[in-house]
Amino acid sequence: MPKQVTRDTTVAELFAYEPRMASFFVENGVHCVGCMLDVFCTLAQVETFYALPNFVERVQTALHTLPSSAPLPYDTSTPSQETPDEIA
Repeated sequence: MPKQVTRDTTVAELFAYEPRMASFFVENGVHCVGCMLDVFCTLAQVETFYALPNFVERVQTALHTLPSSAPLPYDTSTPSQETPDEIA
């Protein structure tokens, strides 16, 4: 069952739950990605600060429309087997 995302969910909690939502924020002109205050800002505060009507509801809709089988952007669980010579 998916995590319940509410107006009180912080941006950091959302990104920890679903990192792919970062692109949704960027596409909507919301500059929370990489901001150190994301642990304090709730989705309701983002909605107010950026004057985005129904932003929280749009986040919830976007979460439900993400394909469940899509890979995460970067998987840190498996170390790279490339040697420095192969990278260069």
